[in-house]
Amino acid sequence: EEYFEVLIGAGDSPYSKPDPQIVHFALEQFADPMVLRGPTQKVWFAGDSMVDLTCAAEAKVLPVWVEIHSNQADQIRNLICKKGSIPCIHCHNLQELHDQLAAAHPRP
Repeated sequence: EEYFEVLIGAGDSPYSKPDPQIVHFALEQFADPMVLRGPTQKVWFAGDSMVDLTCAAEAKVLPVWVEIHSNQADQIRNLICKKGSIPCIHCHNLQELHDQLAAAHPRP
C-alpha cells in the first residue's frame, strides 16, 4: 500500500491479460485524473510472465519483470530484456522491486 495506489486482480476487471484494456481499466480507478494525463513512465506494470510484459508494452506503460520462480525466465531474458524489443525494468525479487520504486518515486 505504500507504493501502490491501485491494485487490480483477475476478478476486478471485465478484461483479462494480455488485453491492454486491463491496464486502462486500472488507470481509470485513480481518483486523480492527472494520473491519466501524465507520462506513462510513471505507470509500472509488474509481472512475472511474457503475457504480463507484453500486456504492459501494448498498453504503453513500463513493463517490470519480477523474476520470481518464473518458468519463462530464459525466454523473457533472451527475447525481451536483452534484445530490447520491449524496454523493461528487471527485478530479481520483490525487494528489488521495492527499491526500484523507492528510487524512481521518492516520497516526501
